[in-house]
Amino acid sequence: MWNALRTNFGAFVVYFVICTTWSTEAFAQVFNVRAIDHSVSNPSFPGEGLDTNVKVSWGQLLIITAGRSDTWTIDSSASIFSSSANGLVGVVVPLPLGQFTFPHGALIGSLDMGKTFFAIGTRMEMTVLRPGTLRLYCWDSDFFNNDGSIKVDVNVYTRQ
Repeated sequence: MWNALRTNFGAFVVYFVICTTWSTEAFAQVFNVRAIDHSVSNPSFPGEGLDTNVKVSWGQLLIITAGRSDTWTIDSSASIFSSSANGLVGVVVPLPLGQFTFPHGALIGSLDMGKTFFAIGTRMEMTVLRPGTLRLYCWDSDFFNNDGSIKVDVNVYTRQ
């Protein structure tokens, strides 16, 4: 008898595991996002960012990772402004631009040419709800003093 499956009242607990099968064939690509060239403010908000040419469709799984040891700076005059793709969390207040607010220096993405944005940081997984082409950005308001880059891995999986 499996006591681990019994509750205190003697009834069996039934566990259901719902699994989604993803294809083993994934679209994977590596990009180098540069803080100055791919700033959301370059040349003005919203900037062009890095056009990955990665097209995603409804229902696909998009996984983006950035190295935790990779850093860039949003103000090359002071080391306090260096960060990973997570941005300057807890160092300065988050930066509002347009209708969006993210930490200064965070890695951000868009699927609609900068009309809307989503946080990526060092790891992001999302099921795509609207098709589009992935663009990557450094979230900053004054790109001209930025420096460095972050390597980003982009993987796209399709449900079987």
